[in-house]
Amino acid sequence: LQPSMNAKISASLREHYDIEDGNASRALISENKIRNWNTRPEYRQRLVKAMSKALHAIKGMTSLEKKVKKLLYDLGLKYKFVGNGKLVINKYCPDFVHKRFRWIIEAYGSFHYVKSQQSKHRGRSISIAKAGYKILIIWDHEFKNIEKLVRKIHKFHAKNLGKL
Repeated sequence: LQPSMNAKISASLREHYDIEDGNASRALISENKIRNWNTRPEYRQRLVKAMSKALHAIKGMTSLEKKVKKLLYDLGLKYKFVGNGKLVINKYCPDFVHKRFRWIIEAYGSFHYVKSQQSKHRGRSISIAKAGYKILIIWDHEFKNIEKLVRKIHKFHAKNLGKL
């Protein structure tokens, strides 16, 4: 925005909230955003979707996501890449989805091995599962043994087809 437009918006917000100090105005807006994030799931999902789309517009698919996509295609499996924000489930954006069967495949790299990330991703999996999806996690190191990885994918499908 142009500086003159920023000044007009700031003045309008100060007037609307009856605030003299610009820092207090920013604090109030931040408090509102935090409250909306915590209390309005549709607001949170809209922001997650927008952030995910922006991130993928900048960096595109990761090399691991490309490998998983190619493997799924080669196996004739109809998964759709939604890691760019096309699908948000309980504030999380999964990598691949098979909508008909409500199956999710997540591609995890070595970053996810870090202890601090493990509990975060465990909570992510639980949240997605509560929404009625079955989850398969594919780790980057599993591509070292393609045959074993293919068996893992087929086992996931066989196990979950039996529950339909």
